[in-house]
Amino acid sequence: MIRRSGGAKPREIDKRQKENDFGYEEVEPVYTESRRQADSTRAEQNAMEMIKKARITGEESSSDAIQSTIDVKKASQPVREKTAREINREISQQLKEEKYREREKRTARGSGLGALERAEKKHKGDAVAQLAMFFGEYNIKAGTGRSRYISERTRDIYAEEMFKLLRQLKEQGRGVSNLRELGQPHAVALIR
Repeated sequence: MIRRSGGAKPREIDKRQKENDFGYEEVEPVYTESRRQADSTRAEQNAMEMIKKARITGEESSSDAIQSTIDVKKASQPVREKTAREINREISQQLKEEKYREREKRTARGSGLGALERAEKKHKGDAVAQLAMFFGEYNIKAGTGRSRYISERTRDIYAEEMFKLLRQLKEQGRGVSNLRELGQPHAVALIR
C-alpha cells in the first residue's frame, strides 16, 4: 500500500506503475528470474500438451509447427545480463567451495584407514598393539592452521589418551579386541 501525497486514501498500485513526484507513470513490468522460469516452463507444458493432442489425432504437421513455435519462443527470449550482486554471489560461492575442498584435503578424513587395516591384520585380537602400530606408522595431519602434521608431543598425548581409554573400557568389562569395534556405546560408557 502506498499513499499519495495530500492525504489521499491508500490504494494498491499495479506492478506496472511507479510513483514519481507528480503521480504515477507506466513502466515495464519487473520479472524476477524465478518468475521468468515459471512462465517459460508453463508455456512449454501447454505446448507439449498441444503436441500430444495433435499426435493422438494424427495431425503430424500441426505438432511440428507447434514444436517450431516453441523453439522460436525460446530463442527470442532476451538474455539478461547478470547484476554486480549476482556476479559477486557466484564468485563468493566459488571461493567458499574452493576453501572447503582445501580444508578437506588438509584434514584428510579417512586417510588413516590404510594404516589401521595393516595394524589389524598384523595384530589380530590385540587392540593395544594395533593402537601402538597405528600411532607409530601414521602421521596425523593438523586440523587447523596451515597444512602440516601434528607434533611428536601432541601425537604422544593422543596415544596416551587412547591407551587410557582402552584400559578404562577393559576395567568396565567393555573391552575391545579390534580398534574398529569402538563405537557409540563405548563412548557413552566412558562419559558416565
